[in-house]
Amino acid sequence: MSFWMYRKDINGKTYLWQIDVDPLIIVMIIGILAAILTPQVKLNPSLLLILPLTCAIIGLVFLSISKVSLYRKGIWVSFGSKLMSKRYARLYKLGYLFIITGMLAVLMVIAGTRIR
Repeated sequence: MSFWMYRKDINGKTYLWQIDVDPLIIVMIIGILAAILTPQVKLNPSLLLILPLTCAIIGLVFLSISKVSLYRKGIWVSFGSKLMSKRYARLYKLGYLFIITGMLAVLMVIAGTRIR
């Protein structure tokens, strides 16, 4: 698997960069995070709600930062990332990703702890 990035130099010539990434690194990172977090969650079950809410708050901060860039330009009402620069558009999308991930995790925790 690889990521492809296009870059331009000072003269305007476009270069294609191919960055190779091993997909098993993602599995290893998830495994390491699970190995670190599982004992902590068993000792302190309140982390099951704190971690997803923290993820959602980080997403809200990213979203706010990207919207402030539009407010500085004098654009007060906008929908989507069309009017943002590339960096702020990425931050905007990443913010929504964090919010959705955090809220889905909170819903899963609530559904898992429901008493029948």
